[in-house]
Amino acid sequence: MCIRTYAKNASDVLYWVMTPVPGIPARLVSLLCVGALAYERRAGSGVLFPSDDHPPPDSPPPARQPPRQPPARPPPPSQPKVPTSDGDGVVESVLKALDAERSATESARRVANGMLDDALSTRPKVGGTGDIPLNMTSAEVEMEIAKAAAQKKIMEEGRHDVLEREPRQTFGQSGRKGGRLSGPTHAVVLRNEQIVVSDSDNHRLVIYSKDGQLMRTIGKRGAGAGRFDYPRGLALHRDGDAVYVVECGNNRVQKVSIRTGESLGKSSTRFTKDAHPKIMKCPEAAAYAHGSVFVSDAHHNRIIVLDEALQLKFTFGTEGRHEGQFAFPRGVAANGNEVFVTDTFNRRVQVFTHEGVYVRRIEYELSSLGVFDQPHGLALGHGYLYIADFMGSALHVFDVVSGHPLQRLDMPGRITGVCAGSEPGHALYAVDNQHNRIHALALKGAGASYEGELEEEEEEEEPEEQDEDGNPDDSSSKSEL
Repeated sequence: MCIRTYAKNASDVLYWVMTPVPGIPARLVSLLCVGALAYERRAGSGVLFPSDDHPPPDSPPPARQPPRQPPARPPPPSQPKVPTSDGDGVVESVLKALDAERSATESARRVANGMLDDALSTRPKVGGTGDIPLNMTSAEVEMEIAKAAAQKKIMEEGRHDVLEREPRQTFGQSGRKGGRLSGPTHAVVLRNEQIVVSDSDNHRLVIYSKDGQLMRTIGKRGAGAGRFDYPRGLALHRDGDAVYVVECGNNRVQKVSIRTGESLGKSSTRFTKDAHPKIMKCPEAAAYAHGSVFVSDAHHNRIIVLDEALQLKFTFGTEGRHEGQFAFPRGVAANGNEVFVTDTFNRRVQVFTHEGVYVRRIEYELSSLGVFDQPHGLALGHGYLYIADFMGSALHVFDVVSGHPLQRLDMPGRITGVCAGSEPGHALYAVDNQHNRIHALALKGAGASYEGELEEEEEEEEPEEQDEDGNPDDSSSKSEL
């Protein structure tokens, strides 16, 4: 009775828990009171037991009060009218003018977007996409739209073409005997207009006349003086009587007399100066200028600079994507002031001083979309920079001074190297590594010259080539670039 009378809230429970009851164990009292408290909380009645002024737990709960509504905000004050000398008519005129300008801007944007779509639909794409990067700002996107429209105009207008769209002549045949070619990679034009071709898989040099007739061959496979192992890049010495030959298989550069075919010197296979690594690994190309031979050591992502005696001077370049860094530089060319390097997998051309100091880069202005696929060899001539695109089966022509693209010319095969001739009708020779041929191209507007392909006469079978030990030369091809 005392519990029923006084245990009306939690404080009463604590009182009875702490107060002993005669004849009832304290532990039992504690358990009973705690259970009652739990029942009280679960029922939500606020008391342990019903009484006159506390209804039982199963009685209907009191009606919920609606939530308090926040006081309504006062309406914003009306905007004061702009005082003008001519009243509201001037304000309405200004608003109409702004609306018209906004409409014109949106219309211009739609036109620009249409031009961009049109330009992108006619351009090769890198990586199978033509999307502009998402991190560009709206201003950058508008700039790219303008560049795309300008480039499309340059590419499509015939008056901007530098080279004729079709080769004037194609010469060379596939094979291993005589003057036939297997895996040619580079070429160089002599002062007498003869063309020297690195016949890589046949391990020799092949010399053609100006009109594509076979003259003779130089060398055979080996590591000794005057022999070659997968010759690649070629560079003409300043006296015009010798060429520097880059050998992928022997990891060296050799100077060879054009007249006699004898070796005039070769680079060391291991450098002693501060060069890391100290060896070349399958070097690709070479260029000569002002007493220096520039060699593309593509596998080590650097350019090696040698003197005329083929002794190491210095190197420049490291692996990367920043200025002065490379991702497999396959081609190199030089003039009196600068060195041009095809940064193959970065899809660009970088320009340096002869001391290896970065100057600038040459690429298609829409670099995010790209036009280069896999640039290889390059050449300078007639004020232009010619670039061979191997995987793109194309030639690219840029203005040397401004770096602006002028022409993209589709070719019938995969081109690894190019070299410039001295006459407009023989402006450029492109090495078709895929079909083992040489394509001769003329500047647009050059006078009439020979056309078509030259038929090579069947030649007598020559003895099978042998290596230095007298064994048959049955090496596998390295020309699959």
